[in-house]
Amino acid sequence: MSSQDSGSSLKRLHGSRQGHRVEHGIVLRHFELQEASSQMLSAADRIAAGLPVAVAVGSLLAVGTSRGVVLVFDAQQTLRWCLGGAAGIGTEYGAVTSLRYTFLM
Repeated sequence: MSSQDSGSSLKRLHGSRQGHRVEHGIVLRHFELQEASSQMLSAADRIAAGLPVAVAVGSLLAVGTSRGVVLVFDAQQTLRWCLGGAAGIGTEYGAVTSLRYTFLM
């Protein structure tokens, strides 16, 4: 295969046609979570939530902690739900190791 052949193969893989270049969008974006971080520190103090160890990102941000608590934030970084915590629910199971969103319709 010549270098000229590999170039045309690459163009086909990316869906471009002769003379047209395909621009791809941004896949990841850096975004500071100052409000969520502040609320995580507050939760660590108030309800002994533990350190953040797992994150799920989508339309919501869920943060699981080393003490079995899951904090869920909306797009404006407002705390919406605290699953587990002061009542001891979740702490008996240990740290959150992974999170996943499942939407039912």
